[in-house]
Amino acid sequence: MLSAIKFEIATPETAKPNQGFLVPNIELGPMCCPKYRPGPPNQESQVLASRLKDILITSELVSLASLVIEPAKYVWVLYMDVVCLSNDGNLFDAIVTSAISALNAARIPRVTFDPERQQVVLASGPPAELVPVTRGPSLSAHTFAIMDDETILYDPSLFEEDMGPATLHLVLDPHRHISHLSFLPSPTGSLPSLMPNLLDACLRIIDSNPRSSDA
Repeated sequence: MLSAIKFEIATPETAKPNQGFLVPNIELGPMCCPKYRPGPPNQESQVLASRLKDILITSELVSLASLVIEPAKYVWVLYMDVVCLSNDGNLFDAIVTSAISALNAARIPRVTFDPERQQVVLASGPPAELVPVTRGPSLSAHTFAIMDDETILYDPSLFEEDMGPATLHLVLDPHRHISHLSFLPSPTGSLPSLMPNLLDACLRIIDSNPRSSDA
């Protein structure tokens, strides 16, 4: 995955004068997998972008209120572009990890609103003072292919995802609290009966297979 972030100044929505904008875009093209076609974002790209936006906002990793320059007048728009370079499965984890890495590295100039000139100016400098974008705890994403009532595959390949009748996505904070959970049945598979301890089983698998990015 390759992620890039850019900012621009805009006016906020009338109904949300104290919130900026977070606009993720995910590009899945034929370069990363032959099943994708050139053209506008496909349905999978749109679903993943919507899910990524929900995760970043609900976890408060990115606070829309922190993107406000002057309420009801000016806010930051944070554009996040995530480009898939190669897809061998588990896009969800790769997208979330790449996006969070880009956000943690991003810096935004500290600005203020000048009421006399009615415009946005640097709060100090030049050079501009740069501040971090992220505010909340870091997150880790984990995907499981649920093959049947007894078989769970962690970090599945593309083949395993297509073969499995269901997929479970988890996003955890550093304290192992669940920030996001989604359970997606495959359109081509039949959903197996759910194990009563499915979630506990997945969390045990995560604990027994630590990643360097989860530290």
